Amino acid sequence: MADCRIVNASPLITPAEVGQLGLLEEPERALIIPAPVAQEVLRWPAEDPARKALAAG
Repeated sequence: MADCRIVNASPLITPAEVGQLGLLEEPERALIIPAPVAQEVLRWPAEDPARKALAAG
């Protein structure tokens, strides 16, 4: 398996709020958001930046 980083909701919140989710991207390193975390984020208000980014893929 490739080198990866598994995150919970916390590392998604602040970068999304300031439009910097790209900071989580690293070449050759997969970012994994577990299904329960994704489900939690997708329950947030529709205008939440992290929710919008996750919903957009």
